[in-house]
Amino acid sequence: RIIETAIRNGVDTSSIAGLHGVGSSMAYACSKAAVNAMTMALARSLAPEVRVNAICPGFVLTSLTEKMWADPTMRQWGESRVALGRLAKPEDMAGTAAFLASPASDYVTGQCIYVDGGFMAGDNWPLPEAAAS
Repeated sequence: RIIETAIRNGVDTSSIAGLHGVGSSMAYACSKAAVNAMTMALARSLAPEVRVNAICPGFVLTSLTEKMWADPTMRQWGESRVALGRLAKPEDMAGTAAFLASPASDYVTGQCIYVDGGFMAGDNWPLPEAAAS
């Protein structure tokens, strides 16, 4: 059943940049928005035989991004915008990928699932005390 499910499943890799624009990397943001749209279109056109979903990672510390996150200002900026207060590790994506590839997600298709430590949940506003009450 697992092998049969995997054959009937597509799991794309997108990014938070596909919904939350990145002005300094417009081409990257546009390409990830296209992955999101493709995921939804394929989900409709291939259903019910094939399910298609996407994982949208947030800020992930990898060999490709380690130089960027090594900068203390950049690291503090990234961690301060994630509700869980840390950058992701690649293995943080594994649970979502396993779920999407398993029979547990048989009724899930066309979804772009954000695995971002709460980045897309929004930001805390630095309101002055008088405005917060």
